[in-house]
Amino acid sequence: MGYDETKCHSASEYWRTRTGFVFDAIESMRVDTTRSIQCPFCGETEDILWNGDRGFAQADFEHKCPGCHELFTHDTLRAGKFLQAVNQAKKDRGYCLP
Repeated sequence: MGYDETKCHSASEYWRTRTGFVFDAIESMRVDTTRSIQCPFCGETEDILWNGDRGFAQADFEHKCPGCHELFTHDTLRAGKFLQAVNQAKKDRGYCLP
């Protein structure tokens, strides 16, 4: 199975029409320089830069919420997402944890 340029182009066009984003992650970050992130502590949403010293795309991402002033990282966001899933599973017995 080799590289199929036609399928690749078709898939990237499908992605672009469905999401409004460029398929290429690097190009997409040039067009859309921020990502909306919800604080896992207070729920406030803020647009955070993808790049930079501590940008969302960086392994050592961290951000201080302007609302509650708590510092959060990728690990904090993952833990918050897991806790939301656990709370949903408590309410809905048919809910499967991710």
